[in-house]
Amino acid sequence: MAESSEPNDTAGAFPCVQWGDDRVDFVPGDIPADPAPFASLVFPFHGDRVLLADIAGRGWCIPSGRVESGETPEDAARREALEEAGVRLGQVVALGAYRFRSPAGNVRHAAVFLADISAVESAPTRGTQTESNGRQWFAVEDVADHYYVQDPLLDAVFDLAWRMRELLLPRGIPMPDWSSEN
Repeated sequence: MAESSEPNDTAGAFPCVQWGDDRVDFVPGDIPADPAPFASLVFPFHGDRVLLADIAGRGWCIPSGRVESGETPEDAARREALEEAGVRLGQVVALGAYRFRSPAGNVRHAAVFLADISAVESAPTRGTQTESNGRQWFAVEDVADHYYVQDPLLDAVFDLAWRMRELLLPRGIPMPDWSSEN
């Protein structure tokens, strides 16, 4: 996915990388409205752990997916957390957005959120099917060893999410041990 990195001209601490044909960087803060985000991603933290889902075709990653017609980016983040990780989100806080620039100069955004978890379902679900092979809590220091792809941009956004979760999110609810689920 990532092929190279170079300094980013607008976001300061966030590198610019190549994902497929697009140049991608990260813009912290509010979610851009124009153009409306095509996708949403969410970092579901609980204390010093982040919840990752094992997604078919991707591997371990934070819940993410397309914003469907009629959905807000936050609605999409909530839906993806339920579908891919089997959790209902409580407080959801905007972290910023990935900005994708195509070779033709078109710009798209993917909204990025932090969240706490308000409820745990018995398993990830999407109607009668699931694209998830499971879910697991990871210590943040272990994410790089398990995340399906790593690059300087993902490292920088994970670092921001980790730092901001302490400032913006409550401690959360007690969580079950899913180690025997997979």
